Amino acid sequence: MSAYFSSKLTKRLNAAFTATLLVFCLLGTHTERIGKVNWTGYLILKNLLNEEIRYATSPMAVRLYAPQPGRNFMLGLRATF
Repeated sequence: MSAYFSSKLTKRLNAAFTATLLVFCLLGTHTERIGKVNWTGYLILKNLLNEEIRYATSPMAVRLYAPQPGRNFMLGLRATF
């Protein structure tokens, strides 16, 4: 591996590690029993600061060239009976 490539790779990996420290995730849930059904509402907010995220567990080719998506949220309702 050339010194240039190694230097560039190190900078990208350091940036990825720093970004994961700055990302905020929020998770909120509420459960209510109505009759015989448990209803659970939830809200998940990820990457609120819109930082570039690259997971260390991804294969190298994916990690270097395909970051995770920016801000996102998930709102849902789940029923169990």
